[in-house]
Amino acid sequence: MIKSKSKPRLVCNITPVLIMRYLFGFYVNFRVCKMITWLNRLLCICYASFLFMNIYNWNLFPRTLSKLWDLVEYFIFFLISFFGKDKFVEKYYEFNPTTDDLPTSKRLFSKFENVFNSFVVIVSCIKLLTVIPFCILAQSVCVYNIQSRVAHFIIAAAIFAAQVLPILVFGLLYYRVKGIRTFLETNGFDYSPKRRLSPSKYMRMYINVFEGWKEIDSSIKFVTLLMFLGTTPKTLLHLYSLLANMKEYGFDLRGLGWFTMYNLSRILCLIIPVMYVDLVMDEIQTIKVFILDKRFYCKYERLRAEIQEFLDYVNNQPLQFRICFIMPMNLQWIIMATSFCISTLMAILQINYNLSTPN
Repeated sequence: MIKSKSKPRLVCNITPVLIMRYLFGFYVNFRVCKMITWLNRLLCICYASFLFMNIYNWNLFPRTLSKLWDLVEYFIFFLISFFGKDKFVEKYYEFNPTTDDLPTSKRLFSKFENVFNSFVVIVSCIKLLTVIPFCILAQSVCVYNIQSRVAHFIIAAAIFAAQVLPILVFGLLYYRVKGIRTFLETNGFDYSPKRRLSPSKYMRMYINVFEGWKEIDSSIKFVTLLMFLGTTPKTLLHLYSLLANMKEYGFDLRGLGWFTMYNLSRILCLIIPVMYVDLVMDEIQTIKVFILDKRFYCKYERLRAEIQEFLDYVNNQPLQFRICFIMPMNLQWIIMATSFCISTLMAILQINYNLSTPN
């Protein structure tokens, strides 16, 4: 009789995401016996090999770079899952009674689960709705070497399944911090002799969030860096090609649909974690303001000292979000970088147009 390993309690139900990743060839540890675990690994290898052999079957050179880029990106994410380097997601989702058992947190986690599932469904539908009109408008392109093109589309969808991990992690971090902030503003500090809601209890909540994040900090930053390196150059190349075609031939609906099909999910998976980071920093700043206000109006010396200790810890142990210790993860930086890239692409297009135009 096969006995499965004990499964820890999770904050949210992420089983649909794990199943989606498994269907696209990524290894998922389902906590079963070793024989079935190795069978799962073998199935993942066979599935990935099938995709590699089919997508490698191209004949037209202009499509080579895009396919090769997707192939390398998928292979990297496949290796990360195969060697268990994405286990940090399930570990981070393990239930922590100190922070996750709050009444406000439970409602927020349920809301996050619904929002995330809706996001996955909507993006998947958008990708399908852009593929179908594209194939109707260009039937000869879709029918030619259809086996390779189906494999290419599957890999593009698999990359989306790999890139949702930062959304899961940063989203849970935001809702954990928001749960603490909401509970703090709703209940405040307890002045009674029992002191069930003392500042030290809130500090333990924040410490649990901070320590839990430190355990997965390097892993999630590595995955986010891979997403940044895989998404940015390819999106810029596709955008340059789209702008060049529009400048030469006018508005191109098919080109815009192709750009949306291949790049929308990538862009969203990169921007949404950054938005969550900004929201986390706003929540922490709100907590600081609330603590300062309570300390200012507190009449008890001992309680004021505990509040000050809580405030010092929040100030001295900030959550840092940087990629490679250089690039800050905030929406302002993303907007500035996007503006700079678009301006540069338009300048390059104008220079090429001036050079190609005879005097």
